[in-house]
Amino acid sequence: MKNYINTFEGFLNESKESEMTISGLVYHQWNDKQAQRKLNDVKFKIISDIKNVMTLSGEEKELDKVRSIFGIKESIVNEAEKFKATKDFEEFLEEIDGMPEVRIKRIMGNKYIDTPGGYRDEAADYDNDIVEYMISNMGRKEFEKLKAYWDTNIKESVINESAVNENIWADITKSAKPSKGPWTLVSSDNKKVLAQSTTDNIHMLPAHFESLKLKFPKSSIHIESASGEVIWKMK
Repeated sequence: MKNYINTFEGFLNESKESEMTISGLVYHQWNDKQAQRKLNDVKFKIISDIKNVMTLSGEEKELDKVRSIFGIKESIVNEAEKFKATKDFEEFLEEIDGMPEVRIKRIMGNKYIDTPGGYRDEAADYDNDIVEYMISNMGRKEFEKLKAYWDTNIKESVINESAVNENIWADITKSAKPSKGPWTLVSSDNKKVLAQSTTDNIHMLPAHFESLKLKFPKSSIHIESASGEVIWKMK
């Protein structure tokens, strides 16, 4: 990964910086030449790049430009930014307790549940029992909502969703290589077209696919080449 840092003069000290995590599909597209040319005009800093996860820092309006360059919404860019504790709920509680609220909100989105934080400072008062601490400070109802969120959205399932997605992305790109762009992705339901998305960048096809899948999760998606030939269909 290129050590790309876009510095700039006159960055206001009083301006509020935000952070954004880049990983998964977008991370692998980061060094695309076309994307890099556009990033030259964006004011941000790379504050870490470890194990295929990059964290950017900058004003929110600048980070919005990064999202725009890759043609996807914030929710998709941050889709790969997930909680790591997928096997043990108490480990998840400790993970979320040590995270900044703004990052928790980015990951949980409209499913955000307020958590108290501060367990590490008060652990001894609760016999080092984080469950008791959370229930005492959240209330049982909110705690049960948090547990249900973990069970539904975070708990590791039998199928490795990330691996499945990467296989689909690879298949899309491989199928498109023999054809010529621009390529059009068509989302449909019962032969009714719901939306279309076009790109002339073969490496952006998976991102456009994910965008359509997010908007229309129950739809079928296929990709057409410039000649109108269907070169890929959802299986």
